[in-house]
Amino acid sequence: MLTPLVEDFSQPSCYHAARRIRQYFYGLVLGNGNALCIENDRKKGGSVVSVNEVTSLLISGNKDEQKKLQLHHLNKAPLKLRQQVLKEALDVQSLDLKNIPRDLQLPLCVASYWWRYRQGHHSSPANINYLHALLLGFLYELHNAEPGAFKEEMGAIKAEGERSQLDLHVAHAFSQWQVCMRQSLHLNQLLFCPLPKPACYRLYCGPLVHQLTEN
Repeated sequence: MLTPLVEDFSQPSCYHAARRIRQYFYGLVLGNGNALCIENDRKKGGSVVSVNEVTSLLISGNKDEQKKLQLHHLNKAPLKLRQQVLKEALDVQSLDLKNIPRDLQLPLCVASYWWRYRQGHHSSPANINYLHALLLGFLYELHNAEPGAFKEEMGAIKAEGERSQLDLHVAHAFSQWQVCMRQSLHLNQLLFCPLPKPACYRLYCGPLVHQLTEN
């Protein structure tokens, strides 16, 4: 069951953004990189539900690596191999996570994936504002307990956002990110958390990031 979202129904379903992530999830569960899976989602331009065929995916490794990723002993697969699956699903194989805070490693991988999806499917000058707003939101939530000018300024922007009218285009963009984040968490959990599980309650503040896109 797909969780309902705030969407712009004139655009494709937000769940389309996370399709690649689900394909790797299906590949691990089925142990097959070429199986047809059925998804039910709304059509672009309305709320009518359609049936979509999605092909499962496995990592582009050798047969020995794929054997180690079989579901019944997935917990015994090497950490680097499990990380490889997650990085390949998010298409961030070249991203170096060593100097990134543990709580932000998975969110930043997802942000990179989401940004490239937006650029490929919803090319707009506004995308850079959405990305900056999301990253500033990460920093605000990470340092929310620390007093200072940054916290005060972000708090004022958040309060302004709580009084502002919802922009459906902005809401749709961030709903796409939330879908990608949620389904990346599911894939990470299936892989026995090769990347640290973030404190999800601190990742996203709607009024703040929505208002930051305007500031």
